Formats: sequence, C-alpha cells, structure tokens
Amino acid sequence: MRQKAALEETASPHLRRPRPGRRSVGTTRSRHGSRRRQDTFRIVVVDDHAIVRKAIVRLLCEQPGFQVIGEAADGTEAVEMAERLEPDVVVIDFAMPKMDGAEATRRIKKHRRKTKVIGLSMFDDAIVGVRMLEAGADAYLHKSKGNEQLISAISETTP
Repeated sequence: MRQKAALEETASPHLRRPRPGRRSVGTTRSRHGSRRRQDTFRIVVVDDHAIVRKAIVRLLCEQPGFQVIGEAADGTEAVEMAERLEPDVVVIDFAMPKMDGAEATRRIKKHRRKTKVIGLSMFDDAIVGVRMLEAGADAYLHKSKGNEQLISAISETTP
C-alpha cells in the first residue's frame, strides 16, 4: 500500500487520477476527435530545471480547473508535446537547452494559434521579455513574481 502511495506521489500529474470536484460540465471534440473538458485549463509546463518544473506543476495542480497534461525539459520537447496534446496553455522557460523558449514559442504558435503561451525567465532583462513577446507569447513573467500572477495569466485564457 505504501508503494502505491509513493508511486502516486512521484508520478507525473497527468498520470494521476483526477481529483474529486474537478468534473467537467460537458465535453467537446478536438480536431483529432478526442474528447476534452470545457471547464478545465489543459496545461503543459516546460522548464529545464526539474525542481522548478515540479514546483510549478504542484502549484498549478492545486488550482481548481487547472490540469497539467504534460511536462517538458527543453524547447524541442515542448513543441512536440504542444502538437500532440493540444494544450490550452503552455508555461515555458526562456533559457533551455536544444531550443530556447522564444523559438519554441514561435513554433508552437505557428501550428497552435489558440494555445496561450506564458513565458517565464529568471533573467532580469527586458530584452528577454521582448524576445518572448515578439515570438508570440501572450504574456511574460519574471520567475520572482508571485504565484498569483502566473495563476492570473492562465485564468485569463478561455478553455
């Protein structure tokens, strides 16, 4: 029994069972015919630092109506995951290996215009924010900002 609890604790949130009280009001079909909830923000979190990524995932999973459906550690994974999972929102770090957040945002927005992209960075440099916004990000937040700003930025999206 303890092994099962430990497995659920370490499992990626998109593999966990839905929490009680997060039932959808209705469903609709995506362009691929898969069913999706209308009242839930489907989110992909992208950060190359696992500890930061897990903290963001935990924060978002605690919010009613937020469902983390995927996690990625670099921009290349983010683009593939956005195409495959069709999230409502991608929360993405700027500085990552293989492909930075700006280029990943550009590619995500090229194929998934309705997906909201929220850029994050630890760099206190306005140029980073400008690069993210020019790439198509809907918002840019410094990682030092409060959790409420991230939650608010996601909540402004229509699922």
